[in-house]
Amino acid sequence: MRKILSQYLGSTLSSIKFSYNMYGKPYIKNNRLGFNLSNSNEYAVLAINSDTPTGVDIEHENVELDLNHMALAILSKDEYQQFSAFKNKSLQEKAFYRAWTCKEAFTKCLGLGFSFDVRCCQFNL
Repeated sequence: MRKILSQYLGSTLSSIKFSYNMYGKPYIKNNRLGFNLSNSNEYAVLAINSDTPTGVDIEHENVELDLNHMALAILSKDEYQQFSAFKNKSLQEKAFYRAWTCKEAFTKCLGLGFSFDVRCCQFNL
């Protein structure tokens, strides 16, 4: 990540100084370059934006996860109704992970992470 960011900034690796907001979101000191990193298993994604906050998320689908329990914890009332309407388990999983990644990317962009009640924002599943 540092190597890629240094290329965008035209600086050396060691000259990049990271700071963190009160919720743990990293940023580069004295620079407006927005970036965000997510990784899951062997995959990673780095999003970079020239001057605005950025959020990104990827998730490995965990077959052992209790999707219904997690859905109740993170989905809005309307999202949960959409989620429950899918009778096919595979479609339900896709809807859940779509919501999860959208919500996490959104809260990371805001710099709040999951300190923000993600049931308050809504995405079309």
